Amino acid sequence: MTPVQVRMARAALDMTAEELSKEAGLSPEDVAQLERGGQEGIASARLRTTFEGAGIAFLDADGVRYDPRLTMAKTVPLEEMNSYNDE
Repeated sequence: MTPVQVRMARAALDMTAEELSKEAGLSPEDVAQLERGGQEGIASARLRTTFEGAGIAFLDADGVRYDPRLTMAKTVPLEEMNSYNDE
């Protein structure tokens, strides 16, 4: 995940750095450093997991794609299951 991808993913989700930091369990400074290319490791992994859980797919050559169908939070209570949503 490159700094360009971090900025693009945040923009695609229309999130502020503060909102993203709260969602990922990071400080706003961590997010800013990742957007500048200054940090790797756990912070980067948390951010990537947060983005992927929100529907961001990372592409080659500094690209990202937002697809809400990719969200990990897509769960349907059993009582609401039907033939349309039983993926």
